[in-house]
Amino acid sequence: MKNILIMAAGKSSRFGKAKCLTKIGKTTVLENLIKLAKSSRNRVIVVVSNNVFEQDLEMIKTICDKTHTIIINSKYTNGTANNLKDYAKYVASDAFIMWSDIIVADESNFVKFLKTDFNHVLTIPVVFEKEPYAAVLVDDSGVPFDMLYSKKTGERPVEGYHDQCIFYIPELVWQLCFNSIKEIDGEKNILDIISIAHNKGLFTEIIKYPNKLVNSFNTVEELKNLKKLKKT
Repeated sequence: MKNILIMAAGKSSRFGKAKCLTKIGKTTVLENLIKLAKSSRNRVIVVVSNNVFEQDLEMIKTICDKTHTIIINSKYTNGTANNLKDYAKYVASDAFIMWSDIIVADESNFVKFLKTDFNHVLTIPVVFEKEPYAAVLVDDSGVPFDMLYSKKTGERPVEGYHDQCIFYIPELVWQLCFNSIKEIDGEKNILDIISIAHNKGLFTEIIKYPNKLVNSFNTVEELKNLKKLKKT
Protein backbone atom coordinates (compact mmCIF):
# COMPACT_ATOMS: atom_id res chain seq x y z
CA MET A 1 0.00 0.00 0.00
CA LYS A 2 1.23 3.45 -0.97
CA ASN A 3 0.29 6.85 0.44
CA ILE A 4 -1.71 9.36 -1.58
CA LEU A 5 -1.07 12.84 -0.21
CA ILE A 6 -3.73 15.37 -1.23
CA MET A 7 -2.52 18.93 -0.72
CA ALA A 8 -5.21 21.32 0.55
CA ALA A 9 -2.79 23.81 2.06
CA GLY A 10 -3.34 26.92 -0.07
CA LYS A 11 -5.60 29.91 0.51
CA SER A 12 -6.70 30.22 -3.16
CA SER A 13 -6.66 34.01 -2.91
CA ARG A 14 -7.41 34.49 -6.63
CA PHE A 15 -10.50 32.29 -6.41
CA GLY A 16 -11.73 33.70 -3.08
CA LYS A 17 -12.16 30.40 -1.24
CA ALA A 18 -10.65 26.92 -1.12
CA LYS A 19 -11.06 25.62 -4.67
CA CYS A 20 -11.35 22.04 -3.45
CA LEU A 21 -14.69 22.92 -1.80
CA THR A 22 -16.26 23.94 -5.13
CA LYS A 23 -19.09 21.63 -6.16
CA ILE A 24 -19.09 19.82 -9.49
CA GLY A 25 -22.60 18.43 -9.63
CA LYS A 26 -23.63 17.33 -6.13
CA THR A 27 -20.17 16.73 -4.64
CA THR A 28 -17.15 18.90 -3.95
CA VAL A 29 -13.93 18.56 -5.93
CA LEU A 30 -12.20 17.23 -2.79
CA GLU A 31 -14.86 14.60 -2.06
CA ASN A 32 -14.69 13.25 -5.60
CA LEU A 33 -10.89 13.17 -5.51
CA ILE A 34 -10.88 11.27 -2.18
CA LYS A 35 -13.41 8.78 -3.54
CA LEU A 36 -11.34 8.06 -6.67
CA ALA A 37 -8.09 7.89 -4.69
CA LYS A 38 -9.58 5.41 -2.23
CA SER A 39 -10.80 3.22 -5.08
CA SER A 40 -7.13 2.59 -5.92
CA ARG A 41 -6.77 0.75 -2.58
CA ASN A 42 -4.08 3.13 -1.28
CA ARG A 43 -3.93 5.10 1.96
CA VAL A 44 -5.31 8.63 1.47
CA ILE A 45 -4.02 11.57 3.54
CA VAL A 46 -5.28 15.16 3.22
CA VAL A 47 -2.82 17.89 4.22
CA VAL A 48 -4.01 21.36 5.25
CA SER A 49 -2.12 24.34 6.66
CA ASN A 50 -2.70 27.40 8.80
CA ASN A 51 -2.77 29.33 5.51
CA VAL A 52 -6.32 28.09 4.78
CA PHE A 53 -9.29 30.31 5.69
CA GLU A 54 -10.76 29.14 9.00
CA GLN A 55 -14.24 28.43 7.61
CA ASP A 56 -12.72 26.43 4.74
CA LEU A 57 -10.56 24.45 7.16
CA GLU A 58 -13.64 23.39 9.13
CA MET A 59 -15.39 22.24 5.95
CA ILE A 60 -12.33 20.25 4.86
CA LYS A 61 -12.18 18.59 8.29
CA THR A 62 -15.89 17.70 8.01
CA ILE A 63 -15.31 16.07 4.61
CA CYS A 64 -12.37 14.07 5.97
CA ASP A 65 -14.44 12.90 8.96
CA LYS A 66 -17.31 11.88 6.68
CA THR A 67 -15.02 9.95 4.32
CA HIS A 68 -12.86 8.47 7.13
CA THR A 69 -9.76 10.13 5.70
CA ILE A 70 -6.60 10.98 7.64
CA ILE A 71 -6.01 14.73 7.91
CA ILE A 72 -2.77 16.47 8.95
CA ASN A 73 -2.55 20.15 9.83
CA SER A 74 0.78 21.71 8.81
CA LYS A 75 1.98 24.84 10.59
CA TYR A 76 3.89 26.04 7.49
CA THR A 77 2.35 28.57 5.11
CA ASN A 78 5.08 29.08 2.49
CA GLY A 79 5.33 26.29 -0.01
CA THR A 80 4.32 22.69 -0.64
CA ALA A 81 7.72 21.25 0.23
CA ASN A 82 7.67 23.07 3.56
CA ASN A 83 4.30 21.45 4.32
CA LEU A 84 5.94 18.08 3.73
CA LYS A 85 7.98 18.52 6.91
CA ASP A 86 4.92 18.00 9.09
CA TYR A 87 3.73 14.78 7.49
CA ALA A 88 7.04 13.23 6.48
CA LYS A 89 6.48 10.60 9.17
CA TYR A 90 3.66 9.24 7.00
CA VAL A 91 5.94 8.97 3.98
CA ALA A 92 7.82 5.90 5.09
CA SER A 93 6.99 4.34 1.74
CA ASP A 94 6.46 5.44 -1.84
CA ALA A 95 3.82 8.17 -2.14
CA PHE A 96 1.75 10.07 -4.67
CA ILE A 97 1.39 13.81 -4.21
CA MET A 98 -1.44 15.72 -5.83
CA TRP A 99 -3.39 18.94 -5.33
CA SER A 100 -6.85 18.97 -3.76
CA ASP A 101 -8.38 21.24 -6.42
CA ILE A 102 -7.75 19.06 -9.47
CA ILE A 103 -10.77 17.91 -11.47
CA VAL A 104 -10.25 14.39 -12.76
CA ALA A 105 -10.79 14.36 -16.53
CA ASP A 106 -10.09 10.68 -17.19
CA GLU A 107 -11.25 8.69 -14.16
CA SER A 108 -10.35 5.25 -15.53
CA ASN A 109 -6.73 6.12 -16.37
CA PHE A 110 -6.42 8.21 -13.22
CA VAL A 111 -7.23 5.22 -10.99
CA LYS A 112 -5.09 2.95 -13.20
CA PHE A 113 -2.16 5.34 -12.70
CA LEU A 114 -2.64 5.20 -8.90
CA LYS A 115 -2.64 1.39 -9.01
CA THR A 116 0.55 1.13 -11.10
CA ASP A 117 3.78 -0.30 -9.67
CA PHE A 118 6.52 2.14 -10.70
CA ASN A 119 9.36 0.07 -9.20
CA HIS A 120 10.39 2.89 -6.84
CA VAL A 121 11.18 5.32 -9.68
CA LEU A 122 10.25 9.01 -9.49
CA THR A 123 7.41 9.31 -12.02
CA ILE A 124 5.50 12.24 -13.52
CA PRO A 125 2.50 11.87 -15.86
CA VAL A 126 2.59 14.51 -18.60
CA VAL A 127 0.73 15.71 -21.68
CA PHE A 128 2.24 17.77 -24.49
CA GLU A 129 0.72 21.24 -24.90
CA LYS A 130 1.46 24.79 -25.99
CA GLU A 131 2.66 27.22 -23.30
CA PRO A 132 2.53 24.73 -20.41
CA TYR A 133 2.07 26.13 -16.91
CA ALA A 134 4.36 23.71 -15.08
CA ALA A 135 6.60 22.10 -17.65
CA VAL A 136 8.90 19.10 -17.69
CA LEU A 137 11.62 19.82 -20.26
CA VAL A 138 12.98 16.72 -21.99
CA ASP A 139 15.81 16.15 -24.47
CA ASP A 140 15.50 14.44 -27.87
CA SER A 141 15.63 11.01 -26.26
CA GLY A 142 12.82 11.87 -23.82
CA VAL A 143 15.05 12.19 -20.75
CA PRO A 144 14.04 15.11 -18.48
CA PHE A 145 16.76 17.69 -17.99
CA ASP A 146 14.93 20.61 -16.38
CA MET A 147 11.60 21.76 -14.98
CA LEU A 148 9.96 25.15 -15.31
CA TYR A 149 7.30 26.35 -12.90
CA SER A 150 6.00 29.49 -14.59
CA LYS A 151 4.27 30.84 -11.47
CA LYS A 152 7.66 30.91 -9.78
CA THR A 153 9.87 32.04 -12.67
CA GLY A 154 7.51 34.35 -14.52
CA GLU A 155 8.44 32.59 -17.79
CA ARG A 156 6.65 30.10 -19.99
CA PRO A 157 8.19 27.80 -22.57
CA VAL A 158 6.64 27.96 -26.02
CA GLU A 159 5.79 24.25 -25.87
CA GLY A 160 6.57 21.25 -23.73
CA TYR A 161 5.20 18.60 -21.42
CA HIS A 162 2.80 19.86 -18.79
CA ASP A 163 2.95 17.97 -15.51
CA GLN A 164 -0.44 16.58 -14.53
CA CYS A 165 -0.35 18.00 -10.98
CA ILE A 166 0.51 14.49 -9.78
CA PHE A 167 3.90 13.17 -8.71
CA TYR A 168 4.93 9.65 -7.71
CA ILE A 169 7.81 10.05 -5.26
CA PRO A 170 9.58 6.88 -4.05
CA GLU A 171 10.99 6.34 -0.58
CA LEU A 172 14.58 6.76 -1.83
CA VAL A 173 13.85 10.32 -2.99
CA TRP A 174 12.46 11.25 0.42
CA GLN A 175 15.54 9.84 2.14
CA LEU A 176 18.07 11.56 -0.14
CA CYS A 177 16.28 14.87 -0.69
CA PHE A 178 14.65 15.76 2.59
CA ASN A 179 17.74 17.14 4.29
CA SER A 180 18.41 19.25 1.20
CA ILE A 181 14.87 20.64 1.33
CA LYS A 182 15.34 21.63 4.97
CA GLU A 183 18.44 23.61 4.06
CA ILE A 184 16.64 25.83 1.51
CA ASP A 185 15.42 29.13 2.96
CA GLY A 186 12.05 30.66 2.12
CA GLU A 187 9.28 29.19 -0.02
CA LYS A 188 9.87 25.66 -1.24
CA ASN A 189 7.59 23.84 -3.65
CA ILE A 190 7.25 20.31 -4.95
CA LEU A 191 9.33 21.10 -8.04
CA ASP A 192 12.23 21.96 -5.73
CA ILE A 193 12.16 18.33 -4.59
CA ILE A 194 12.16 17.18 -8.22
CA SER A 195 15.10 19.48 -9.01
CA ILE A 196 17.09 18.16 -6.06
CA ALA A 197 16.40 14.60 -7.23
CA HIS A 198 17.70 15.51 -10.71
CA ASN A 199 20.84 17.06 -9.22
CA LYS A 200 21.48 13.88 -7.25
CA GLY A 201 21.29 11.84 -10.43
CA LEU A 202 18.06 10.01 -9.58
CA PHE A 203 16.26 8.61 -12.61
CA THR A 204 12.87 10.14 -13.49
CA GLU A 205 10.29 8.45 -15.69
CA ILE A 206 7.95 10.55 -17.80
CA ILE A 207 4.64 8.87 -18.67
CA LYS A 208 3.02 10.54 -21.68
CA TYR A 209 -0.76 10.56 -21.97
CA PRO A 210 -2.64 11.61 -25.14
CA ASN A 211 -5.18 13.50 -23.02
CA LYS A 212 -5.02 15.07 -19.60
CA LEU A 213 -5.70 12.90 -16.56
CA VAL A 214 -6.75 15.97 -14.60
CA ASN A 215 -7.59 19.64 -15.06
CA SER A 216 -7.07 22.58 -12.75
CA PHE A 217 -8.55 26.07 -12.42
CA ASN A 218 -7.61 29.39 -10.85
CA THR A 219 -10.55 31.64 -11.71
CA VAL A 220 -14.36 31.37 -11.81
CA GLU A 221 -14.24 31.66 -15.62
CA GLU A 222 -11.83 28.71 -15.90
CA LEU A 223 -14.13 26.69 -13.63
CA LYS A 224 -17.14 27.47 -15.83
CA ASN A 225 -15.24 26.21 -18.88
CA LEU A 226 -14.32 22.98 -17.10
CA LYS A 227 -17.92 22.41 -16.05
CA LYS A 228 -18.93 22.77 -19.71
CA LEU A 229 -16.33 20.11 -20.63
CA LYS A 230 -17.76 17.78 -17.99
CA LYS A 231 -21.19 18.02 -19.59
CA THR A 232 -19.97 17.24 -23.12
